Amino acid sequence: MTTATTLHDVLGPATPSTRFLRELIGEILTPAATALPSVTVTQAEPVPYDFGSPATGALVRLRGTADGTDWSVFVKVLQNPRHWRLIDRMPPPARAAFIAEFPWRAELAAWDPALTERLPDGLRVPKLYRLVDLGPDRIAVWMEDIDADPSPWSPSRFARAAELLGELAGNRSDPTLWAGSGDRKSTRLNSSHIT
Repeated sequence: MTTATTLHDVLGPATPSTRFLRELIGEILTPAATALPSVTVTQAEPVPYDFGSPATGALVRLRGTADGTDWSVFVKVLQNPRHWRLIDRMPPPARAAFIAEFPWRAELAAWDPALTERLPDGLRVPKLYRLVDLGPDRIAVWMEDIDADPSPWSPSRFARAAELLGELAGNRSDPTLWAGSGDRKSTRLNSSHIT
């Protein structure tokens, strides 16, 4: 899959320019390189997940090659619920309040140092590559694509996961951890991620 039209069919307003992709993939694969790689997108597919969140506009996995090296990224489009496909099912008075108050940017707190620096050993968030402002109340989150391990989990693996998630849940009681996470206008993320 190499045409911009095909990418646009999958990514819509989050469709990247060729230069954006070359810069992004170049930084991922060879951060110290000065020349931009030749990038080919071989696969752009919506993630087969029936997301119902009003804040999720798209989930897309991109794969390709850059100068002979394979790469992949995960793109999630966050949106104000006014763009949600089911918003018309809400009664107008409730709809207006929902659109005005829903914290659609709250997920960005996952990359805030207030959280990432407190994650228990063995737990991490995907690497954040870019945040791209797509215009009226939409943001594309370009992040590390993490392959799920398809092998069955052992009881000890379930226990370890529960322990890590419990420790994370315990951290949620600290109000500084989530300060600003529902702010619709800003985020405390490092500005180097914002395009």
